[in-house]
Amino acid sequence: MPRPVDKYLFDHPEIWEQNNQARFDREPTFLAEVFRRYGSVERVLDVGCGTAHDIDEARQLQIATQSVFRIDDGALLQTDVTEFRLFFPQELRYLLESNAFRFLRFYGDFDLEHTSLDGTRLIAVAQKA
Repeated sequence: MPRPVDKYLFDHPEIWEQNNQARFDREPTFLAEVFRRYGSVERVLDVGCGTAHDIDEARQLQIATQSVFRIDDGALLQTDVTEFRLFFPQELRYLLESNAFRFLRFYGDFDLEHTSLDGTRLIAVAQKA
């Protein structure tokens, strides 16, 4: 049985796109620059997390809670909780290298100059060895 939040997101993608326009504007340009800089690329792995969620440091999880409300009276219809595994840069690099990838670079955002990992996004560039 589909959840109301799933139906809403699929039936009204323009709302998601409007809220994420800045990402849509930056991501393709960033990826094109990465491809030019590092050569032939077959796959992209993007591991990211947002800061507007709860973090369980002991379990290394980001916990996102989404609530669906009825428009006419504001009644709560459903709450969904999703847990996302967080990766440290060293851990992600180890996973890549131990699975036959050559690590090239981390980026902290969709900008080739943003190499400090001080934000909410971790982009790893690696090539299959």
